[in-house]
Amino acid sequence: MHLTIDTASVTGARRLAMRVCGEALEFMRIARDRQEGRMQVWLCVHAALAGAVTYALRQQLPGVLLTGARGQS
Repeated sequence: MHLTIDTASVTGARRLAMRVCGEALEFMRIARDRQEGRMQVWLCVHAALAGAVTYALRQQLPGVLLTGARGQS
């Protein structure tokens, strides 16, 4: 799952992903975006949790942009 978020939202997004996924969060990668004030975030989660994570992120971080997702089992 690939997201673009505001820099100020990175900590909140990380905490939210950890709370929703727990040990099912396999890894998270965070890098600066080309656009000032934005960050790229990659989450690797089990496919069963992808919808729940997407929903939670969109509810808590309205500025989140989901730019890609691939299911994993």
